[in-house]
Amino acid sequence: MLLIIILTISSILGAVSSEIPKYMHNECQEKNSYMSGSAFEFNLNVTLFTQLLPNASTVPFANVTNGFGEDQVYGLFYCRADVDAPTCHGCVDAATKKITDVCRFSKVGIVWFEECTLHYANQTIFLIDKSIPSYLYSNTTGIVNDYKLGPYEEKFETTMKELIRQAAYDKGTRPGFATNKIDLLPSEAVIRGVAQCTPDILGHGCYTCLETALRLRDSWAHTMVFLPSCLFRYDLFGTLPDPAPAPSPPPTPTHRALNIALMVVLPVVLIVVVVIGGRLFWDRCCQGNKPPPDDVEIIHGLPKYNFSQVEQMTNGFNKQLGKGGFGTVFHGRLLDRSREVAVKMLNEDDAPKQFSNEIDVFVKISHSNLVSLIGYCEDGMKLALIYEYMDKGDLRALLSDNAASLSWPDRLKIAIDTAEGLHYLHRNCEVRIVHRDVKPANILLNQNLQAKVADFGLSKIFPEKDVTTLETRVIGTHGYKAPE
Repeated sequence: MLLIIILTISSILGAVSSEIPKYMHNECQEKNSYMSGSAFEFNLNVTLFTQLLPNASTVPFANVTNGFGEDQVYGLFYCRADVDAPTCHGCVDAATKKITDVCRFSKVGIVWFEECTLHYANQTIFLIDKSIPSYLYSNTTGIVNDYKLGPYEEKFETTMKELIRQAAYDKGTRPGFATNKIDLLPSEAVIRGVAQCTPDILGHGCYTCLETALRLRDSWAHTMVFLPSCLFRYDLFGTLPDPAPAPSPPPTPTHRALNIALMVVLPVVLIVVVVIGGRLFWDRCCQGNKPPPDDVEIIHGLPKYNFSQVEQMTNGFNKQLGKGGFGTVFHGRLLDRSREVAVKMLNEDDAPKQFSNEIDVFVKISHSNLVSLIGYCEDGMKLALIYEYMDKGDLRALLSDNAASLSWPDRLKIAIDTAEGLHYLHRNCEVRIVHRDVKPANILLNQNLQAKVADFGLSKIFPEKDVTTLETRVIGTHGYKAPE
């Protein structure tokens, strides 16, 4: 009993001592409203108070849905990854009270706090890197004038773009979150940047969202940019010196003559250096002695590997996972050994067309029920696609080999997961995509039996949302025969 009292008092004191969340801004869609006492209001209250808020004490991100049809509610919250659980819960609690007040009777609402974001709508808001609405926070206290930070603009842009890349693609302890800093030499001042996305848009969607946020910032005073699924901010620590003094008076005739001579001589010297250096570079690097690059390029927002790196990933292609009409899949690990992957080496005859088609599709999609493309290889005729590894393999093999161990609830979950992935391709993606080869072998399962649709080599992209196309040619698997 004494222990319970002590723990209760401790939790109360912890709640009292936590900082009050800082409210930033809200957006409510007035043209889309609901009535008091309606089914939508009931579903909204269940979403906010019964499902999202309790989760905020244990996880930094959650998304849920409630209801059906026009009364369906989609809701999510995410907390800044560098705040603790009590702060996250306190922020979501404050955000819940705020949004039910300021957005009452609105079917779409979002509220931003410095520590968290809470968002609900009557249509899906999951897995979408939306740039509207947005909010730019201006730091009105202790603003550093542009003339002091102006010289660091180029360095700022370069560092922040790398920060965005890290948040989108690095698989650390906190995926979707990254920090970086810039030393403003010769002063002791430092700029610290923070970038974060919701976990459901990691990869290309996260990169696009954060890139949009960085682009929206049009002044050094805008130290925070909030979007529905991501945030970008920076803070200045320390002080910068005053700007350089006014330029010295015009040079004397003697100095002017010297300056003119330098203006003539220096370009000539520079041209000679470039020609000689270019020749040396050609002799050393372009005559067959160029070593393979140590780093990995980022193209299309995806890491690009050479063939020797893919061979290293797969340990010489020694473990085959499967073989299909377009290539062979091997087990592997990323070069830093941090993650298991599945590497599909494409057949040379059909490789270019399928390869380009899959890349085109993957740079446009991001969904929890679609397999993720982690990287690729384009090294001469050696083409490979590097996917996330799915522990349980494909549904065809599972139904054939272990059908008895697959319960009906598991089967229903797999069917729903697959339908969610296809629905995203057909309705919620930025472009309309038809898979054209849906079959059990192209439905992969992870350790938790979460289903993900794979193999987009035959997919068709429709550039316009409202378009009708008649296909008369059979594509993909010509009919289906059960394995037994």
